Amino acid sequence: MTGAAAQPPLEIGAWAALSRRFAPFLDPAVGLVVAAVSVLSLVTTDVADIDPRLEPAEPLSIAATAVAGLALIWRRTHPMASFAVFTACCLVVTLTDHYIGLLSVVLLFSLYSLAVHGRRRQGVLGLLSSIVVFNVLALLDVPDLETSDLLQACGLLV
Repeated sequence: MTGAAAQPPLEIGAWAALSRRFAPFLDPAVGLVVAAVSVLSLVTTDVADIDPRLEPAEPLSIAATAVAGLALIWRRTHPMASFAVFTACCLVVTLTDHYIGLLSVVLLFSLYSLAVHGRRRQGVLGLLSSIVVFNVLALLDVPDLETSDLLQACGLLV
């Protein structure tokens, strides 16, 4: 035989093998868990303690919160659509003066998914639009978004 000897195939670690095996089920599970926990947080939180201007949960805010969480199901296959639906639902909840709760933290995960699974331009667009949205919401003086929250949100996004 001439030339280089055949290389043995790379061994796949146990974690990578498990990850591939359960990949089709991972994103639906993430979406369902985020939707359930976010809705639970919305309906069980005493919003008067957070900000007296916040409204208690109603069907629209519950539905928008659930859809936002469920949008993570497509975070790898359609990252831009997932991020857009997630953000739109968060805006519905916030602009109707309801408690955004865990969705504000999950926004970072949604943006991360966009940056990793989308195109670079989409990731940058997602980051910039998130910063603009947070600033516009602060200018609109929505409940539960103070200056310190705005600065923290922009810092975490970047």
